[in-house]
Amino acid sequence: MCNVPLRVGATKGKRGHIYYCPDKAAGGCGGIGRRGDKVDEFLSEAVFSKLEQRRVTTLNEAPLWSKDDELKQAVENRDQASRRFAARKMTAETYFDLLPGLEEEINRLRTEKNRALVSG
Repeated sequence: MCNVPLRVGATKGKRGHIYYCPDKAAGGCGGIGRRGDKVDEFLSEAVFSKLEQRRVTTLNEAPLWSKDDELKQAVENRDQASRRFAARKMTAETYFDLLPGLEEEINRLRTEKNRALVSG
């Protein structure tokens, strides 16, 4: 209330502490006192909340995984091969020779992306 730093004292007859303003003779107003355990709990929750907010903000601002374009291209290559095979512009032998490598590349890139996002 009066902008004087609060002091800490023991509560009478109870375990715990109290934050209070010194009396007028000590430069305060003597007009405020609060249960220390409740103040400490409030401050702890406020600090944890702020830290969590910063963590979420940092995660949201984290740069995108650097190989997104490579993954999109690998998916497009697979899809294009599938379209060519469906349109009979590619033989079954060629398609089924290409498909495992394309799928392996996509799976490898997706695994890398997931690991990067989890550890980020």
